[in-house]
Amino acid sequence: MFLCRGKSPTFEAVSRMDFENFVDEPGGDKEYGYVVVRQPTSSGGYHTDPADCRRLYAMVRDRLLRLRGA
Repeated sequence: MFLCRGKSPTFEAVSRMDFENFVDEPGGDKEYGYVVVRQPTSSGGYHTDPADCRRLYAMVRDRLLRLRGA
């Protein structure tokens, strides 16, 4: 989850990012904006293995580095 102060420029930048095969769910209000990034579900549930966690971590780290460079 990316948590931002309101629907700030940071929130707008994060909500426009491509999160590869992950599902992004932006939301929030004037005080806090957020973007939840999660794996897609199939057959009504989640199946997460260590490789999924590593892939998510690497992708989120890359997106944070992009924000820092913007």
